[in-house]
Amino acid sequence: MNLETNSTAGGVDMRALHEDFREAALEARSSYRAACLLVRLLNGETEASFSVTDREGLAVLLESIQGRLELSIQGLGVTAQVLGMPDAWELMH
Repeated sequence: MNLETNSTAGGVDMRALHEDFREAALEARSSYRAACLLVRLLNGETEASFSVTDREGLAVLLESIQGRLELSIQGLGVTAQVLGMPDAWELMH
């Protein structure tokens, strides 16, 4: 696929689209990893200085965010494959 022009894309700048996608994917992946770390901290898998009640409430909240980010990352991975990005797997994992 030519990244400059694509007759099926209606004149869309595929290079810019790929770059925007790459930025969104990296942000989502970074947020997901941060949420995973906080969930581990709050579940007591690593030392944390929160009360038990604080940890339980924050863990529930972060698990919800983690689940949404996981779905986002999966969707971005599928989108990357559809866009024909050869580094889709490495970008999203």
